Amino acid sequence: MSAPDRDRAGRGVQAVARIADCIWFRVSALMSLALITTVAVMALTMGAFEHYADASFYAQLPSSAQKEFDFLDANDMLLTPRGQNLYARYETGKSLSLKRWALTAGLLVCLPFGLIAGLLVSRYVSAPMMSIAHAARRISAADFSVRATTTQRGGLGNVVRDFNTMADALESLERDRKMTAAAISHELRTPLAVLQASLHALADGVIQPTPASFLSMVGQVQHLSRLIDDVHTLSIADVGRLALHRERLDVCEITADVLEQFRSRLENVGVAGTLDCPSQPLFVWADGGRMRQVLGNLIENVARHAHTGQRLHLALTREGADVVIALRDWGEGLPSTMQNHMFERFYRPDISRNRATGGSGLGLAIVRALMLAQDGNVRVDSRRGEGCTFFLTLPAHDDEAR
Repeated sequence: MSAPDRDRAGRGVQAVARIADCIWFRVSALMSLALITTVAVMALTMGAFEHYADASFYAQLPSSAQKEFDFLDANDMLLTPRGQNLYARYETGKSLSLKRWALTAGLLVCLPFGLIAGLLVSRYVSAPMMSIAHAARRISAADFSVRATTTQRGGLGNVVRDFNTMADALESLERDRKMTAAAISHELRTPLAVLQASLHALADGVIQPTPASFLSMVGQVQHLSRLIDDVHTLSIADVGRLALHRERLDVCEITADVLEQFRSRLENVGVAGTLDCPSQPLFVWADGGRMRQVLGNLIENVARHAHTGQRLHLALTREGADVVIALRDWGEGLPSTMQNHMFERFYRPDISRNRATGGSGLGLAIVRALMLAQDGNVRVDSRRGEGCTFFLTLPAHDDEAR
């Protein structure tokens, strides 16, 4: 699991937990609205029933009593002793029965309404959650293609979308795991097959045990050792256990030292290496050994793919609070579609390159892992026919007391 993909999955989990608070607030608001609406429906039903009972009572009154009722109603005196006396004189069993049934009618109307409102709120909450639960069960069974679905917007819709983001990250992790396992087995197969064939030939007497034959086998063992070291470096970087001995470093000094170490290697392939450092030293807080490994991987990458007559130029600059190391070559360059994959494990831009010309495909992945572990970054800028420029960025360190 690479650090960026692990961060994506972690952000998905945090987003789901963060939005849940908003969801339950919205659910509580919906339930409160449903309750208030139910009570309002009950009150309106009872009021309508009371109005019908009053209309029935008024209709049965004689004309003289109706005039008295209208007078009392116009002056808000229906609840006075005079109004109560009027009710007592003319109220019949039918009108009393209608008023008693007002509460029953309100309950008969509001209970189904409240039940339907509750079911709608429950459906609003449960539908996306059931979709997430179904998708989670499928993902737990190693089916990473399934996604939760919803048509909602806002809180619950965001939960589904963040769950799907997390599922995308898990699917990417699973795909990377399978590709890494396949690539590692492929990388190990060739040197092991060569060693096995050489040992069988020695045992059968097909070839003589000369120093040259042993050196050939030692070369295959060294290739295996480098591959295992690279995989181990990436593995411990992924889990955040990469050992770093950070100190205040002069990047001009360490870059010049690494370039000088690779001088003969570059000259053998016809590449001229140059360095441009400012007059003032540039300090960073980094691991000297790891920075040598980063610079060495990039320079070796240039030497491996270079043609005679090319040039490698390293320029160090201060940009705000950062120190930037730019490594530029004037090779063939790469199209923009390939630049997004340059730092993936076992990636080779040209499928025709073998291990002799294209390496194991882990060098740039290690560069990115080591830079990120030291609070830095790396990016590439390339155009077909104009070469590549790698930019290494580290925070400047101006405090000598740190």
